[in-house]
Amino acid sequence: MSEKRMKNKNRIILIGIAAVLLVALVVVYFAVFRKKAKVAFTEITEQINTDLMAPKVLSIVPITNTSLLVEWENVEQADGYQLYLMDDTTGSYRFIGDIHENRKLCLVEGDDFKFKVRAYYVFGNVRYISEFGEENKIENVTKFITGLEYEVLSENSIFLKWNKVSEATGYQVYRCPTIDGEYVLLDAVKKNSRTCSALTEGKVYYFKVRSFFEDGDDITYGDFSVPIRAVASHYSIVSSEESK
Repeated sequence: MSEKRMKNKNRIILIGIAAVLLVALVVVYFAVFRKKAKVAFTEITEQINTDLMAPKVLSIVPITNTSLLVEWENVEQADGYQLYLMDDTTGSYRFIGDIHENRKLCLVEGDDFKFKVRAYYVFGNVRYISEFGEENKIENVTKFITGLEYEVLSENSIFLKWNKVSEATGYQVYRCPTIDGEYVLLDAVKKNSRTCSALTEGKVYYFKVRSFFEDGDDITYGDFSVPIRAVASHYSIVSSEESK
């Protein structure tokens, strides 16, 4: 064999050995990297930080009869929040999830619900958590009015409508010139709608509705809906969610 062919053969052998070593190094590197990442993940611990604000649940608003929008106080230094729901089947709170904003739409089944939340931030391998903030609850969800909206019929009248409530005897419609003022009962209706007339064109009105249930001489009421802002001056449909 010539010297030139021998050199080429040796070069090919060396390249092959180098390639094998490179592949082996890559395999070892990723194996070690994944192991370190796994160890780092499992080594994250939780500690309570009493200086971290404990957020209070501010509101629980039914969007439908099977979904609730839960909102709580915002904590500036928090990386996220942990939301818990009381589980009536076990008598203890059930973890809903880590949330990175101060609200969460929760799908639910039932009538009464109680929530609590705590804030957290992560530093190194430690998750620092606050105490739980003040809990909040909502009752009679299936009796709560959802889907309240209106349509302008004329410059002096609007048409209110909302979702039906199962087994409700009827509904009470209330009106007020301000969102947090004293509401006046306009009417009690059997259907899930009502025309409101004799309005002043361009004037702002707020309406809210609640269901009622008759059982002989006894009458019980559902909670009021989220108030809706209405103006009889244009032809459009505005929902209670859009007017919040």
